[in-house]
Amino acid sequence: MKSTLIKLPIITSVLLCIAFLLGKFMPSFVLLKLLHVLAFITLGSGLIGVVVSDLRARRAADFPLLVDSIEAMLGFYYRLVVPGSMLILLSGFSMVFGYYGWSFMEIPWLAGMMVLFVFEFFEGHLIMKFHYLKLKQGILAAKQANAPVPELEHELRARLTLATHFLDVPNFTLIVVLGIVRPTDWTLFSYGLVLVVAVTTWMAVVIPKRHPWKGLRKMSPVLDAHAQAS
Repeated sequence: MKSTLIKLPIITSVLLCIAFLLGKFMPSFVLLKLLHVLAFITLGSGLIGVVVSDLRARRAADFPLLVDSIEAMLGFYYRLVVPGSMLILLSGFSMVFGYYGWSFMEIPWLAGMMVLFVFEFFEGHLIMKFHYLKLKQGILAAKQANAPVPELEHELRARLTLATHFLDVPNFTLIVVLGIVRPTDWTLFSYGLVLVVAVTTWMAVVIPKRHPWKGLRKMSPVLDAHAQAS
């Protein structure tokens, strides 16, 4: 946990320095824009994959399927969400440093995208990172015990990460909408922010009620050969 708090500002600072250099010396804006689009595709795919894996885990009727679904969730996070967000930080700030400068603060759609992304970046790399680290530890402990463990169930039911978990996709969607529509005032940002909060609240209330975590102790405590091997 402490290593994450130390690494994040270092990695972020390095990426911002690289972004500044790219913005100043990259000869083509098109290349940066292409990298930015690919980064958004990567991040969006990862965020959707995380939510789908979460729903699959909530509907799991046996412990091996639960383990498989949680591992899929972790895979989407570490293999798509994390690198995607890093690439967006790198490409996005490169374009800002190289082509907009501090005037981006006077452009509603761009400033709104920056605010929402910075929030999502630190939320995803702090709150959700700790959550996924604990899930990873819980899965490893469950595999070693070959049975459900209380630590895993406690982390799955943690309320702190419930809202932030469901916030990612609506917030990401608003970022994309701002980048596509490019409004000249703050109206879309304001109404979009209200809609993001409403959708997140609905998901955080309705989904756990419709698909509550089943008691892990009621599941089969024996993992199949494939789950043990993985």
